[in-house]
Amino acid sequence: MTRFHSVLVEDEPTAATETRAALEAAGFSVALFTDASSALSGTSVEPGPIDLLVLDRRLPLRHGNPASDGVGDDLLDALLQQQPDLVVIVFSGHTDLSHAQFAMAKRGIVSLRQNDIQFDRVTAFEKGQSLEFDTHLQEIHACLSQMEDIQLEVAIDSEPLEPLTKRLLRRVGFEFEGTSVKARPLAGGLTGSPVWLCDIEGTTGPVARAVVKRQTIRPRQGGFQSLLPAPLTAGTVSIINGFCGGFYVSVQQVAGAEPVPLLDLLASDPTAAAQLLRSLLVGLSEIKLGQSVNRPIAAIASSFGEWDTMQARAAEHGIEVPPGSRIATTVVAPQHGDLHPGNVLAVGETPVVIDFDSQTDGSELLDAVALLLGPLFHRDSPLRNGAWPSEEQCGDILGETFLDGCPATEYYAEAIDWLIKRKRSDRELFAVLLAYVVRQLKYDDVLEDVQAMGRAIAIARWATENLSNT
Repeated sequence: MTRFHSVLVEDEPTAATETRAALEAAGFSVALFTDASSALSGTSVEPGPIDLLVLDRRLPLRHGNPASDGVGDDLLDALLQQQPDLVVIVFSGHTDLSHAQFAMAKRGIVSLRQNDIQFDRVTAFEKGQSLEFDTHLQEIHACLSQMEDIQLEVAIDSEPLEPLTKRLLRRVGFEFEGTSVKARPLAGGLTGSPVWLCDIEGTTGPVARAVVKRQTIRPRQGGFQSLLPAPLTAGTVSIINGFCGGFYVSVQQVAGAEPVPLLDLLASDPTAAAQLLRSLLVGLSEIKLGQSVNRPIAAIASSFGEWDTMQARAAEHGIEVPPGSRIATTVVAPQHGDLHPGNVLAVGETPVVIDFDSQTDGSELLDAVALLLGPLFHRDSPLRNGAWPSEEQCGDILGETFLDGCPATEYYAEAIDWLIKRKRSDRELFAVLLAYVVRQLKYDDVLEDVQAMGRAIAIARWATENLSNT
């Protein structure tokens, strides 16, 4: 029998022993905590997804403190916030109406297969309801077992999968009533969350092909994704939650048999990469422009971080950033927010944009800068470890010699031209470029790469000097 992970919070030794035995008999491993404080801290570092939480309502805050119903109620609230898709069972010596209302009201449900399977997020039992408790455990275990039965195949050269990633990929397969999931990793975004291209098969053949991404918050509706022309966007098929270890999983449809990230084309076929970028820029041009406004450069660049934080980080590298109170003209419009070339797939000759969890309203240079500089800093970029551009070239990034030796000249010429066309003021341009590269200096993979760090510092010095002189 497959064992799934449960957490038990119970301070009374006899009750803890009996409940642990019932959980183990139903197929769950058990992590036991005897007070609310240790449970709250312990569940936050539990390895892998927590499949079930069982707690006594009457608990001590810390070992040796008196137990009370209020402590258990507070712990329930805290754990539901910490684990937003957790299934919980609450035991009470006597579950009266008021407690049942507190425990279950407005807690929602854990929904699977588009509401075909549902569990209350919180179920309250009296301590004597052992049969009802056992039945509930069996239902949860049966559902989890169906997920575990799904065959999972990954690319040979992929890194070993963590338990949580396995769960999320199987959870997607379960949602589509699949029997197997073949997954290939794609380039991740700002958050480092894994992104996968998944082929889901059922008993009679293929069921779905989708781009799957783990997300910490429920994806925003509307915005950039809804404004992008339909042929250029991977439409969101489903947002999956429930038995996902507290995460959400966005599932986006992808057309075509073998989509290739634009990031990879920069090295393998730079001419095709340039053509794909041109097609993308035509589509982006169809999005209605926002209004021209005057704003502090700190506000214009805020999508890449707080100006004070950026000043402090730049100062660590001997760069004195001017005040963020300086005013610049910009146009505020919906932006993807992380439009590096890893988030653009080539489906034949058509660009398809994926990964919309960073979309925002901001300067129209946000996406233009990501298309330009993303290949120089993204950890998966084939250009990051190349000889081009040198630090000297980065020190004059829009100068005449910047493209000398570039392995993807057409792509970069298009990206620079797009950046210049979109700018509404020099201050806007320099501020956004500065904020982007200084943000790179917070990532360990950049700081540990002498070449990447040197490029970021060189561009930051160039942007700071120009910003100071405008």
